[in-house]
Amino acid sequence: MNIKTRAKKIIFAVLLAAFLIIAAACGGSGSPDPGNIPADPNINGNENANTSTADEIPEVRERAVPDLPDVTFDGYEFKLYVRGLESSAGWQVLKNIYTEEEDGEPLNDALYLRNRIIEDKYNITIAGTGAEASAAAITSFILAGDNEYDVVIPGMNQFSPLVMRNVLVDLKEVPHIGWEQPWWDQNIIRDLSVSNKLYGLMGDICISTMNGTRIFTFNKQLLADYALEDPYELVRSGKWTLDKFNEMCRHVTRDLNGDGIMDEHDLYGFLVQRTATVNLFFSAGENMIGKDEHDIPYISVAQNERTVSVFTKMLDILTSRASVYVGEDAILKTMFENGQGLFYAEVLAVVETMRAAEINFGMMPAPKYDENQDTYYGFADSWCMSLLGVPITNDNLERTGIILEALAAESRNTIVPAYYEINLIGKFFRDEESIEMLDLINDTRVISLDEVFNWGMHGRIRGLLDNFSYDIASTIEANYEAVLKRINDTLNAIE
Repeated sequence: MNIKTRAKKIIFAVLLAAFLIIAAACGGSGSPDPGNIPADPNINGNENANTSTADEIPEVRERAVPDLPDVTFDGYEFKLYVRGLESSAGWQVLKNIYTEEEDGEPLNDALYLRNRIIEDKYNITIAGTGAEASAAAITSFILAGDNEYDVVIPGMNQFSPLVMRNVLVDLKEVPHIGWEQPWWDQNIIRDLSVSNKLYGLMGDICISTMNGTRIFTFNKQLLADYALEDPYELVRSGKWTLDKFNEMCRHVTRDLNGDGIMDEHDLYGFLVQRTATVNLFFSAGENMIGKDEHDIPYISVAQNERTVSVFTKMLDILTSRASVYVGEDAILKTMFENGQGLFYAEVLAVVETMRAAEINFGMMPAPKYDENQDTYYGFADSWCMSLLGVPITNDNLERTGIILEALAAESRNTIVPAYYEINLIGKFFRDEESIEMLDLINDTRVISLDEVFNWGMHGRIRGLLDNFSYDIASTIEANYEAVLKRINDTLNAIE
């Protein structure tokens, strides 16, 4: 069974199961009218329509069922204020959490279905407002006492001012949220909790978590042309390291037009946005901030042998302009689609925009530092990610907790399968191994707490990479006290 057929079968099973839930919620017997069952997409002339072998039976997933009270809310309108009017469509989070109607696109229709299921079960309506969702705008209406919105979803880079102004509820005080449940991103909970308080959350309820995580894509044709090792096997064996990455990059780089100048017209091992080079620091297992046993942050990056070695190796690779092209987003994407890069570092949302590209590519995590590193890490930066928060003006946390938990759990039944099986395998990814890699990246996601709260060390180290400067030890030392003060200011605001 080919990938697209498998995808269609799985989503059919998911939609059928969801239909039964809606039927029951609306007072049906649980036995739908055959005329209303979603049609199998392989019938009526589509590929493999007449096959009936065992491996064609739709896969049945175990439904996520949250532990929630059996209540309804008398037609309450649950309103979300969502990041959604920005120039980059990839960050328009509104379209990933709210839609007014079905349009035939699997992800949109799964979202519509998810919301209908929860609306019917709890007797509510869900409404989303797309806005700039800046910290200033959110702070303004909250401090004015406006309780119009139950939930806000700004970009993660807007998170710190909201916490510092104390306009968000500590989500650990919201009843009914299942902190240990898989539909909430456990890595975000781990990284963003400070002093055992948490003001932002995300998970299956909105796919922006996955879309905002940085990945590596690679050109399969160049791998074959240069007889290079299989990246997937390198990842599985633990041998996908900075040294192996550098070796492969150097092997393919060529001056394509023979003019003696390496520029955007030539072939490179690695294409990377200047501001994204810091991704390699986190994928190598380094971070700027750690937390002690009381969940109190401290500066963990220091003048030690491993940090300096990681940073030096990264810069050795990045300053090899013969194998690395550091440039702007649009140019890099065009170069990769034209077959001018073996590896291309971006966020997953950009992969979705390569739907029409003819290039045959795969996806994988960024490399480890060396084979001794215990795991790979998928870095999610604050410019690309978004977080869910609850305003202090919210006057019914019990209701909000129930609805959020229900939406998140139901997303695991509807939105996640549609995202993986149709939007990614069916349209964007070219192989099933990419899904294996995406699972790995999502399981090992890491966030820079320093970047989120703008304490300063993240920006200083990224600045060194931007300017190809090796001066990491003195930079850490020079900024240590200032960063420590900002951390303490944040702790004081939280307490």
